[in-house]
Amino acid sequence: MQLDGLRIIVTGAAHGIGSAIVRSYVREGARVAALDVDDEAGEAVAREAGAAARYLRCDVSDRAEVDRVFDAAVDWLGGLEVDVDGKTPVDGLFAAGETAGGIHGGNRIGGSALSSALVFGRRAGRRAARRVKEERSDVIAPADDAIPTAEREWVAGLMRRDSGPLQADVRKSCCMLAHSKLGPIRDGQTLAQALAEYERIEREDVSAMRLDERAVTSDKVRGQELESALSVRNLALLGRILATAALRRTESRGAHFRLDHPQADDAHWRVVTRLEWGAAGTLEFHRDPVSTPAVNHDPHRPAITS
Repeated sequence: MQLDGLRIIVTGAAHGIGSAIVRSYVREGARVAALDVDDEAGEAVAREAGAAARYLRCDVSDRAEVDRVFDAAVDWLGGLEVDVDGKTPVDGLFAAGETAGGIHGGNRIGGSALSSALVFGRRAGRRAARRVKEERSDVIAPADDAIPTAEREWVAGLMRRDSGPLQADVRKSCCMLAHSKLGPIRDGQTLAQALAEYERIEREDVSAMRLDERAVTSDKVRGQELESALSVRNLALLGRILATAALRRTESRGAHFRLDHPQADDAHWRVVTRLEWGAAGTLEFHRDPVSTPAVNHDPHRPAITS
């Protein structure tokens, strides 16, 4: 589909050309915010277009209402915490593009992904190069104990195991679980189910999975399977992080829409949520304050989602 991943705002969406555009964009894979002042007709157009369309009452002659819509349309979807030069809290680690969070607010607009990668990738590269030049040191070969014993044993077990779920199947399970239960339209029950299943995958499947039998005789396949298996652990962890964050945020904002909490709640959730490792592999949930001025939301109107 030509518009996959894009989030589009259509004005005058309740009638005529506007309603046709809404339906056309949805068919091409976009998520559409249909704006109008005719509530009955606008809601009918959104219902007809399908789940990817949402009607929002907005008078485009009212600047405050337009600002409210566009404020919600540029919220972000998360990523590593970075500064203006792509530096993360991890010493020596830089990030840019879709790996980094916070560049656009609460929801990345699809068309800006490439430009953000170019701009902040350049900034991150320059800052990393400057650091290397300023803090140049000899590269020291890693010690024998650089890789923890538990990690060595996990990889060794993965390579010799001839029973258990294939790593490719575990990978597919992680992806399909996210597709079915961690989409932009959510509710507490399905999020709790997703969290419980990701925890089970980490606990049972990741520890028991095996490589494709062709890895025994092919160096190429073995390398591909090992690389994929290592990333499966990250997929399961990422799913647990996403499910935890979405379950804890009991409101709707940006591309995060809770059917059981359909309104934005600035009083409690105008914050940046941050998760980090705690004791014994647990995830600690934090709320960091937002310093930019708030946009006034009318509590009598539906929450704006993209």
